[in-house]
Amino acid sequence: MSKFVRPLRALTVAAVIPIALMGTACGDDEPQVCSSLEDLKGSVVELRSIDFNGDGATELEQAVDAVEKDLAAVRDAADEELGTEIARFESSVEEVGASIQKIAESGEIDTASGKALAAQVVGAVEAYDALEAAAPDCDL
Repeated sequence: MSKFVRPLRALTVAAVIPIALMGTACGDDEPQVCSSLEDLKGSVVELRSIDFNGDGATELEQAVDAVEKDLAAVRDAADEELGTEIARFESSVEEVGASIQKIAESGEIDTASGKALAAQVVGAVEAYDALEAAAPDCDL
C-alpha cells in the first residue's frame, strides 16, 4: 500500500462531500462571465472528485492548475463584478496549491496534513459555491 493511499482515502471522503455543483449550462443570452463560471464549475467538480492513490498529489496539482486557469477567465470576464467572491475563492485555491506543493516536495503525506488538505479542498468548494451564488444573472 502506497504511503499516500490511507491518508488520501480520508481526504477523498472529505473532499467529495455532496455539494450542489451540478446544474444547467449557460444560455445564449447570459453574460460572458456565465460561460467562464460554467468552465470553472467543471474544474472544481474535477478537483473535488479526484480518487487519490499513490499519484494523488500529481492529480491534485493538475486539478488546481485547471481551476486557476478557469478562474483567470472568470476574473477577466467579470471585470470588477464578483470581486470579493473571486478573491475569496482564489485565496482558498492558493491554500490548496501551497499544501499540495509541500506534500509533493516531501514525497509523503501524514494524517494531519491529509486532514488539513481535505478541509482546504472543502473550503475551496464552498468558496466556489459562494461565487456561483453571487452571479444571479447566470443559470448554472
